[in-house]
Amino acid sequence: MRHFIAVPALFLLLALAACGSTATTPVANGDGTNTFVISSATGGPGVAPAASTETPNTLTLNLPTPGPAATGLTMNDVAFAPATDGTLKVTGKVVNQGPTEAHVTRISIQLVSDSGEVLAQSSTSNVKLAPVVPGDQVAWQGQTKLKPADGQTLRVVVEGEVAN
Repeated sequence: MRHFIAVPALFLLLALAACGSTATTPVANGDGTNTFVISSATGGPGVAPAASTETPNTLTLNLPTPGPAATGLTMNDVAFAPATDGTLKVTGKVVNQGPTEAHVTRISIQLVSDSGEVLAQSSTSNVKLAPVVPGDQVAWQGQTKLKPADGQTLRVVVEGEVAN
């Protein structure tokens, strides 16, 4: 449930940052949440706010603290196929080779050069998969606009946290 709150809050943080706002480093509250304070002062990007006694607009968000990272999550049997809209359909199986049940929190598709450099990435943190027990696997599919040229490949990376 905590992921449903974190995703919209993350978009709010990004939107406010794009509008010239600043966000502080998260502060752990000790109750399983982090606090972010976002401030917006008058003036546009690159314009210093005029000296005043006004208090900047402030928004405080209490977001869940991510759980411990799960180890051993991999994507096997990855396949790419052209979709009718010009994107690539990506399919694979998330496999849990780790010691604990894991909740998948992000799946990223990376465009990688032949030297291993990540050139571009598309990812989702709205992964709607059931927790994966050790030794089990679950099917996943997604789409990407990334298309490799000569000397480039696509790599799928799975991240997760230990399930509660």
